[in-house]
Amino acid sequence: MDVQTDKGKLTLLYAPLNWGLGHASRGIYLIQTFLDAGHRVILAADGDAYFLLQSTFPDLELKRLPFYSVRYSGIFPIWLKMFFSLPGFFRSVRREHRLLKEIIREKKVDIIVSDNRYGLYHRKVYSIFITHQLFIRAPGPFRIFEPILFRWNRKRLKHFSEVWVPDFPGGDNLAGLLSHPLRKKIRKVRYIGPISRFMHPVFSGKEPVTVKYDVVVILSGPEPHRTVLERILIRKLRRTDYRVLMFRGILWKKEAKRIYDNIRLVTHLDSSLFYTYLTDARYVIARAGYTTIMDMVALQKPAILIPTPGQPEQEYLAAYLSPRNRFIFMHQDEIDLVQAFNKIDVLESIDMNVQPSLVFKAAEAAVQAIYQSRRAARKKPVKKPV
Repeated sequence: MDVQTDKGKLTLLYAPLNWGLGHASRGIYLIQTFLDAGHRVILAADGDAYFLLQSTFPDLELKRLPFYSVRYSGIFPIWLKMFFSLPGFFRSVRREHRLLKEIIREKKVDIIVSDNRYGLYHRKVYSIFITHQLFIRAPGPFRIFEPILFRWNRKRLKHFSEVWVPDFPGGDNLAGLLSHPLRKKIRKVRYIGPISRFMHPVFSGKEPVTVKYDVVVILSGPEPHRTVLERILIRKLRRTDYRVLMFRGILWKKEAKRIYDNIRLVTHLDSSLFYTYLTDARYVIARAGYTTIMDMVALQKPAILIPTPGQPEQEYLAAYLSPRNRFIFMHQDEIDLVQAFNKIDVLESIDMNVQPSLVFKAAEAAVQAIYQSRRAARKKPVKKPV
């Protein structure tokens, strides 16, 4: 694929949201796509997203771009915690918009690719927003405000040159109403198909391993729910004969030792090694995060999805995909691994094919739009003083 179809290379700024590893993880494929085409890529992130991009692309310039971090309460419902977090969220959007202007002046950025960071747009720079949630599900009693949320989201997305939705464009898709809302459509939307780092040969090479694991657990998401699920699964899996690899998704912690004979905990894995363990595993257990779902589709591998309690997006995705015989859906307080493993044995593979061509076309179109804009600017007549 060649997205550099005119003279000169462009400078792209890629910045993911740091609410879990998913936003940074799914951007790895897009980053590599632009690097393969010879363009310059600058990364901006914070938290775990920063560490993931740093370990994956050690040679790229990586800037710290802080954003409001979310930690859910173990006492109060998630929707209440999110409600009181809104002022901090909006302050972060305004702050990152100011910081972006400094980066653009310093680095001469041509394209901004923002994964769910609403403040990363500029009226003079081609700005792309990535999201699978055109329609945002509201938690608990706030469900009645979903139409207002949709209008707010549509208004915010107008700041961007394009909106890239990582999902299939047709009815047989992964995110249902989230990516294909029934309400009035949002302009400038382009469906680029599911994206996963495992779609690129650089990150999907088989590594020689001495141990193959029967079960791979992918933990992610905000605390304290990440730790709660980890403890539940350790308690259940230690009683089995399965060899278990548990990816903890907390890059800043030290590597944990094997805590039981059959369970190994890791904080981080090289992409190729992660790919090897996933493809070799008999069962995969994970949160119902959208990036994890796209990874499983790329690998054609069904999984057991356990949504973060009270997180409406994950609960919707798991409930939407389970009846289509692609994933097994279980609530965190109703986990029955024997039943789940029996069900997943019937699902041989996911019958959906990723479409890299959609990503390539989107990248080519963005690059061409910039080149055309430059040519038009050069041809524009200069007004002579009277």
